[in-house]
Amino acid sequence: MTPESLNYKPSSIERLTECTLPLRIRYFSPISSENLDQASKISSSDSRTFLTTEKESVFKMIDYRGVIDGKDHVAVIKDVRDGKNVPIRIHSSCLTAETFHTSICDCEDQLNVALSIVDERKFGGIIWLNQEGMSNGLAAKFAQIDYESRTGKYDPVTYHGELFIDRREYSVAAEILKDLGISSIQLITNNPSKISEMQRLGIEVVSRIPIITDAQNQQAISYLEERRRKGYLG
Repeated sequence: MTPESLNYKPSSIERLTECTLPLRIRYFSPISSENLDQASKISSSDSRTFLTTEKESVFKMIDYRGVIDGKDHVAVIKDVRDGKNVPIRIHSSCLTAETFHTSICDCEDQLNVALSIVDERKFGGIIWLNQEGMSNGLAAKFAQIDYESRTGKYDPVTYHGELFIDRREYSVAAEILKDLGISSIQLITNNPSKISEMQRLGIEVVSRIPIITDAQNQQAISYLEERRRKGYLG
């Protein structure tokens, strides 16, 4: 399936360049009788209940630029086949987790789990959206993190007159999916609101694939529970 076969012309994105790139994929496997021998090699001080393994796999990387916001967004694709029932993760950038590996959120783990799902099925992909800090930007995100670390509260703070709330927007993701010839998806998410939003944008969501991560850090657990309570899910 191609954009032409859908009579589709993107209006708010521009496809720029693409390449193939080997990625290191981390698999999180619950410790069981099958992998107990490998699990026994984990340090006794390691409290994780998941066994982590790593492999390398090649993905196609496609760079898109938003016509309105001027930001670059990336499609990380294994295969889309006929464009139907494609496993897809719509993932917003998280510098603090994905680059600096913070333990207060599970964004990096969610990305890795989604990549492992796609890699295992040899089908699907990740739409990586450049909208840091729930699209409030890094400065506002750091102000929010500072407030939370000082007070232990998770109330949105005001930064330069703007309230730190969820401003993530998914129309670019829908445009990218249509440009790739994808008409229906299995959405890899823990956020039910993403399902209704993608459907509103013209993408059929046939099912949801939940993301199970290895969040053991107590601060991370508290943070994630609060985000879940307020609907700020990935």
